[in-house]
Amino acid sequence: MSLSTGNPQKPNISVDGFVQNNGEVNVVCKMRLKNPTPVTNISCNLYIGDSSELFRRTWTTNEVCTFVVNVNDQLKSRKVSCDYSVNIDPHSLSPRSKKANIVGKLPKAELHLSPAVISIEESVKLRCRRPDFAPASHCTFTTNQRREISGSGCERSVTGAELLSGSHSARNEITIRCSYKLEEGVKPLVDSDPSTVTVLDLRKPSISVSTEHTETHIHCEAPPDITGAKFFLYFNRSRTHTNSTQAGTEERAVSFIVPRSSDSTLTYCCRYQFEGFNSKLSDCAEAKNKDQSKTWLNTPAGVGVILTVIVILLGMTGACLYWIHRKRKSSGLPTTPNNDAVYTTVDVSKGAETSDATSPSDVTYSTVAHLAPQTTAFQAQQDNVVYSSLKTD
Repeated sequence: MSLSTGNPQKPNISVDGFVQNNGEVNVVCKMRLKNPTPVTNISCNLYIGDSSELFRRTWTTNEVCTFVVNVNDQLKSRKVSCDYSVNIDPHSLSPRSKKANIVGKLPKAELHLSPAVISIEESVKLRCRRPDFAPASHCTFTTNQRREISGSGCERSVTGAELLSGSHSARNEITIRCSYKLEEGVKPLVDSDPSTVTVLDLRKPSISVSTEHTETHIHCEAPPDITGAKFFLYFNRSRTHTNSTQAGTEERAVSFIVPRSSDSTLTYCCRYQFEGFNSKLSDCAEAKNKDQSKTWLNTPAGVGVILTVIVILLGMTGACLYWIHRKRKSSGLPTTPNNDAVYTTVDVSKGAETSDATSPSDVTYSTVAHLAPQTTAFQAQQDNVVYSSLKTD
């Protein structure tokens, strides 16, 4: 390699990284020479502070000298500088470089974030703390997925949506770490201790409404991962709530009970508040009246079944009465005098097209006549008679 001895340039000095566990640090002195000439050796000198006394000397055959300094030595100053000369002209000494700091073993980075809980639309401020005596030139922030947060500098602002990636739940805890560099190109230091920010994606709750008798019941339910929230009830999407209630610690749903309203256009909506943040408003629902709800018994098929059951029961009643009467007669038991007749009437509809008026041809009479016993004990009793007539078209 060729170097020039004429007008040597001031060298550059730098501290390579930070002090290692053994207390050593590398100090690099880089020459700047022009008009190259053949050389065999370069002498480099290291100085401490403002002293003109040589602290250490080394040699190199290229343009870079490296000094290994142990900070455990009794150094009068942490500032160092260097100069150099070439062996073919030992009296040609370069100007001394600027001073550089030897920084002791730097503490790991400290991450500060605020606020600790944000909604998905809001931002969290990140700050990576640097030692006062060695300002960092670049900081790196990473999440628990080892994903680097975009940006530069040691203070940044990032939204909840930027912190979340892919599928997520209503409540998400994101762990963040940071590290810093003293200068570009130097490897970052050990990561800071983790800090956690909670990102809330407060989706709208579900709602169901029903009315029974004089009360309307509104059931409002938050999505999974949201428990112990406070719920608010709204009428017709009004800006102010009309009622509020607190869910239990492990509960994610509540019920509101309000007086039944005669206003058929009234709708009910709800939202919840979690960690001081309000969710989106739910869909609004109308009240369903259970008293007037259509059931199977209100249908034509249900009415037909009811009529059929009535006919069967009346027929069975008449048969039972006749059987009991015959049983008593055959056993010789006295029957209770009763001159009254029992009439059972069943309206048998011919079809859906018949009118409500009942004609004689549509009626079945079942008559059980209880005849009073004769006054003389020796007179034979007359048989009780059952008349049954069915007239059809």
